[in-house]
Amino acid sequence: MPLADATAVLDRFVDKAGKLFTLPAVAVQVLQLTSHPRVDVQKLKDCIENDPALTAKVLRFVNSSFFGTSRRVPDLTQALAMLGTKSLKLLVLGFSLPGELFAGVGGDILRRYWRRTLTKAVAAREISESLWKLPGDEAFLAGLLQDIGMLVLLQEVGEPYAKFLDLALAKAADLAAVEEKSLGFDHARLSAELLRRWGLPAVLVDPIAAGRPIQSLDALPIVDRRLPQILRLADLLSSVLTENRSDLLPDLLDCGEKFHNLTHFDLSVLVTVLQDKVELLADVLSLELPEGRDYNTVLREAHERMSDVAAEAAGELMGSLQPADSAADGEALLAEVQSLAASVRELARPLKAGGRRSTRSKEPATASEASFHSTADATSPPTATASHRATQPSAANEAPNDVPRDGQADPGFVGALTTIVSSCRQSRCALSLVLVEVDHFEEIVLTRGLSASQRMVALIGTICKGLGLHDAICRQTSDSQFALILPGHDRSSGVDAANQLLRELRHIAAPSEAAPTMTVSIGLSAVALPLKNFRAQDLLETAERCLHAAQRSGGNTLKSIEA
Repeated sequence: MPLADATAVLDRFVDKAGKLFTLPAVAVQVLQLTSHPRVDVQKLKDCIENDPALTAKVLRFVNSSFFGTSRRVPDLTQALAMLGTKSLKLLVLGFSLPGELFAGVGGDILRRYWRRTLTKAVAAREISESLWKLPGDEAFLAGLLQDIGMLVLLQEVGEPYAKFLDLALAKAADLAAVEEKSLGFDHARLSAELLRRWGLPAVLVDPIAAGRPIQSLDALPIVDRRLPQILRLADLLSSVLTENRSDLLPDLLDCGEKFHNLTHFDLSVLVTVLQDKVELLADVLSLELPEGRDYNTVLREAHERMSDVAAEAAGELMGSLQPADSAADGEALLAEVQSLAASVRELARPLKAGGRRSTRSKEPATASEASFHSTADATSPPTATASHRATQPSAANEAPNDVPRDGQADPGFVGALTTIVSSCRQSRCALSLVLVEVDHFEEIVLTRGLSASQRMVALIGTICKGLGLHDAICRQTSDSQFALILPGHDRSSGVDAANQLLRELRHIAAPSEAAPTMTVSIGLSAVALPLKNFRAQDLLETAERCLHAAQRSGGNTLKSIEA
């Protein structure tokens, strides 16, 4: 579709949708009250309290372990004092979508929608806080609202778009790319324009509308790139984890490295905490999610298939169908695309007097299809309960190939450790950090050669993985150093694990006249329960001090401390 035609169709579509789907009155009032430089806090509180269901959702969210408060918040007065007007406004806008957007949407589609949307929103929040070290409120809301254009298309186009979604998911097709081909715009752009029509702030709308290609994000002013980049990473990650889009993993890693030095290790740590937080949020908001595969397993399998992604050339129109798809599969999706395009062009005509036109039948909404617009505090049972085991990071023991070669720790390591500290705080478990350094590494290189020395160091990682610590995360942080992160291990059990490691390491290399014995020094720092203000940097610095003390005491020595 020519650009001018596509823009005209989008404008007419947004104009129609803007008249049919309007923000609830409380959200409109919140926007008005917070548009002034000096917000009347009492009026804002009174406005929100006029909607008891919304008030209950906000308080459930603030008091959940997802939010991470250390004490119970009983009412909006304290919530406002804790959050501030900006964060509270974002929550209200996120939880006040028009009920008409959800009416009659099929249960399976709605549950898939919430799985993808919540995964994206939580991922955006985690990426903002753990990688960019910035508050995650705006990123969370942007992720939560980016896909409402799908709901608009479901309501206005109906069955053609629903069939299109089902087939695109079954064939692991690039949904946005196919929408762009058939409609001239994708659902995220429709979301942005509708949000703009509703009067939401540009700081949220512009990142949603920024576009998907890296080139379009690079063209933005530097100060405006942060949120669009975070949202792009979250969108890619949610597609990989919830839509069987393993072919997007290379794009995710490439964008992550370009945007903020995201490593394989950072991504693995992020995914270990993501699924539990998504299911906890769904529980807090009384949403029902479809049964999904374990995110860590999905990511591991995506890594295994990365070598095959480059060969995926079938599906010339979309460039994203899997190699196993037949020509008939491509033709079926193309037929749905053409049907969708025809339906949208018909519906994008100016709205006639008399309002909405719809003759299609809709599947009645059931009690289990809870959504943000529900007036009940809890209309469905929790789909999952966060457990101590599930919240702890799971195994990610393989040291990546991108080991720093400058003798310094990987800058991304602190960010990854921060995520694990946050996870242990929420699951109320202990955490130990073990640093293992090869003593006199330069001397070993000179006497045994670089290749042999590197093989010796690699054995440390092998032994770490053989200790039977299924929750451990092992990371080579420099040429001569490994870090072993032990969620759920206090100082005592951490020391036991480190001593076991030390016993195994003593047998790595035998002495000879030409080559000295390889010895190691180990520093361990532990925290029984990370408090709210506890920093991952503190854990790392105390472990380094113990490591230096062990090095001064001679080879094969362990020093530990409570952080």
